Amino acid sequence: MPIIKSAKKRVKVTKKRTAYNKAIKGKVKSALNTARKQIDKDPKSKKIEELIKKAVIELDKGSSKGVIHKNTAARKKSRLMKKLHKSLQKGKVVNIKAPSSVKVPASAKATADKSEGKQKKPTKTQKKKK
Repeated sequence: MPIIKSAKKRVKVTKKRTAYNKAIKGKVKSALNTARKQIDKDPKSKKIEELIKKAVIELDKGSSKGVIHKNTAARKKSRLMKKLHKSLQKGKVVNIKAPSSVKVPASAKATADKSEGKQKKPTKTQKKKK
């Protein structure tokens, strides 16, 4: 046990923060696990969309509070959506969209624009290179 007053306070604060972080991580893990299990069980059910939204919300909360790194949260969301779409393609149903809180990367938007026949305007640096 520490003797100095500030060290005693640090021990208290550390215990409190550890408990808080464990609670948030537990919520994130349980939300992800229930969503994953439901995807394995029946990816076409109506309940799946609600479970994925909940998992994404919990990941966003964890990353915004600093318990989970933002890249870790993004990676877990990406893997969850990838798993969902992969399991849906087995059943030939691909018409489910990601929840609105999941951001589509700019590179994916660019490829979608090109596939529709739209051309983006070249930037100044691209013009100079030609």
